[in-house]
Amino acid sequence: VFRTKDGQAIPLEVSAGLLYDEAGRPFGIIAIGRDARVRKRAEAALRESEEKFRSIAEQTSDLIAITDERGVITYASPSSQALFRCLPGEMCGRNFTEFLDAPSVPRALAAFQSDREQGGRSVGLELAMKRKDGSLFTGELNGSRFQYGERHGSLVVIRDISERKRAEEELRASEEKYRTLFESAGDSIIIHDAQERILAANRLAAERLGYRPGEFRKLTISQIDAPGDRPHTQERISELMRKGEHAFETLHVHKDGTLIPFEVNARRILWEGQPAMMSTCRDIRERKQAEADLRESEETFRRMFAGIPSPAYIWVQRDDGRIVLDQCNLAAEEITRGQISDFLGIDVEKLYADHPELIQRIRGTMRSGKPVCEEIQYTYVSTGETKWLVVDSVRTAAGHVMVITRDVSGRKEAERKLLAYQEQLRALSS
Repeated sequence: VFRTKDGQAIPLEVSAGLLYDEAGRPFGIIAIGRDARVRKRAEAALRESEEKFRSIAEQTSDLIAITDERGVITYASPSSQALFRCLPGEMCGRNFTEFLDAPSVPRALAAFQSDREQGGRSVGLELAMKRKDGSLFTGELNGSRFQYGERHGSLVVIRDISERKRAEEELRASEEKYRTLFESAGDSIIIHDAQERILAANRLAAERLGYRPGEFRKLTISQIDAPGDRPHTQERISELMRKGEHAFETLHVHKDGTLIPFEVNARRILWEGQPAMMSTCRDIRERKQAEADLRESEETFRRMFAGIPSPAYIWVQRDDGRIVLDQCNLAAEEITRGQISDFLGIDVEKLYADHPELIQRIRGTMRSGKPVCEEIQYTYVSTGETKWLVVDSVRTAAGHVMVITRDVSGRKEAERKLLAYQEQLRALSS
């Protein structure tokens, strides 16, 4: 180091040698000094750069490696232990292909050759990589041509993406399951936003209304609602957004104009990060037809029941096990002079307290379903009259027994008189 006149220190690179006279005796020294400030600054910058590189390489969880032009690893960061279960020194001196699963080697070599010849970069190259113990993991490689002084090679960064790939695979599997369930559902499923735009729908939703899937998704909810229901569409959407779920029945319009009844169960969801609604629509045409048939059947039964010429009564078993009088026909009204209506809802045990055999028969028929026919003498609570009755008990449905009574008092009186007449004849003949 030399100092200038003003005291500034200047690093010099000095080459010196002896001077010899004609006799070959040294008589002096010759020295050549070269200003080394530029080289020193370059060396300092290089050391700083290397220190930064080493600091980054040693702190990151990704593997940073350098290879020469033949693909031989000349440097490996400490994360080699976590990724490949090798010490950095165990990786150095070996070709990078030794750390790849065989099927991934051709792709890796092609990328390495392309980067070397064309000066390009390999970005996001996913390869099956091999650890020291032979186990495999999926790595993402990013590499580029690397020059350090006179040396040429490649700089690569390798990240273990096994967890990400597993997550992606699970996501794909989940989406596939969702898509399968979505398309295999026995109900129409429609996803729409608050502006009534259809965002997605399964194939069944389109087919039930006579549309192709792509054609159906261009419609709005109001367009598939029946004209009479359209004023309520926004009300239902507001209710759904407020409560989070909403169930109702509505009519949808088939492409040919036919109205189809649906039972809709809708709930608020997130669709692609935005608020939306998923409506599961069940075609209830068969149920509606069954309900209509049931109403017609019940009406037919009521008319037949009312028209039975003999007094008839329907006993019903409640949830608590009690059996109560539920209905009576016109003939029952007449025979009790209209007072039977006062007894609707009465327990069988209370009405037939004096006739335990009737209680037993009704309960037995209710339980077994076997019809019972018997002849009894009965005193009407409503009128106080005593009559001979033929009582038929028939189960009409689960928990329902119909009791029909026929007044045979006239026949019983005729039989009594006949017996008395026969007794008189026997007395005369004897």
